[in-house]
Amino acid sequence: MFSRSMFVARSDLRRRAAAVLILFLSAQLTSCFSERSATDPDALLEDCNVPGEAIGPNRAVVAIRDYAFLPDTIRISRGTTVFWVNCDNIAGLDAHTTTSDNGTWVSPTFAEGGQFRRTFTSTGTFLYHCGPHAFMRGTVIVE
Repeated sequence: MFSRSMFVARSDLRRRAAAVLILFLSAQLTSCFSERSATDPDALLEDCNVPGEAIGPNRAVVAIRDYAFLPDTIRISRGTTVFWVNCDNIAGLDAHTTTSDNGTWVSPTFAEGGQFRRTFTSTGTFLYHCGPHAFMRGTVIVE
């Protein structure tokens, strides 16, 4: 005959197997979207069309890659122009925006290779997101 402890053990085994499966699938899904290191500046802009005017003093570049702003937080001086450059090319679903959370700016939608720029003339912390992909979040800290 089956005892109650056998049913509890099987139930516990099923829960543990489900947890392992969820962890495995999460790791696999994460690796699909994150082949580049967010800390490697060369990898951020690899195969990306950065405009020449984005390079120089009082300039900063934020790459949009793998449905993320990279780096997701930048610290700049007042008067700096930030260039957001769309480096995504994921199955044709690559149009993004940069939209401040408080409505200070809203960029047009720009596809792969497109860019948007904004000069920050006042100090503060500016939170922003992508209109079509609200999970994409970033912060500009102006000192």
